[in-house]
Amino acid sequence: MHHVWSAHLERKLERSPVADTAGPAVKPVIAPEHESGVIVHLPHLTRTLEALFDVMREHWTEWDPERLPKSSTVARAIDQRLGLKGQVNGEASRSAQTFAAALRPDSVNDTDGRHR
Repeated sequence: MHHVWSAHLERKLERSPVADTAGPAVKPVIAPEHESGVIVHLPHLTRTLEALFDVMREHWTEWDPERLPKSSTVARAIDQRLGLKGQVNGEASRSAQTFAAALRPDSVNDTDGRHR
C-alpha cells in the first residue's frame, strides 16, 4: 500500500506547478553534477527530506564499489533518523526499506540487476 500511496503522491507532485515568488510557476531544478554531488533547487525542505539527504550523504558520499553500503544498514539509519519503528522480525520498516532503495545510485542498481 505504501508504494501505491508513494506513486500517487509523486504523480500528483509532478502534475502540480510549484509557485516561484519571482515569477510564474516552475518545477524543482536539478543542476549538473559538481565535485561534491548535484545542486537541487526545491520549493521547500521538510524534516523527512533533510533526514534522507543526511543519510544519503553519510552512506553514499564516498562509497567503495567493492564494499557497498548494505541496504539494511541504510534502512535502519533512516528508521533511526525519522523515528520509525522497525518490523517485528527485526528488519527495518518497509518505509525505510523503500527510501533506502530510492537512495541507491542508479549505477549500482544497473550493475547488480535490482529494480528491473
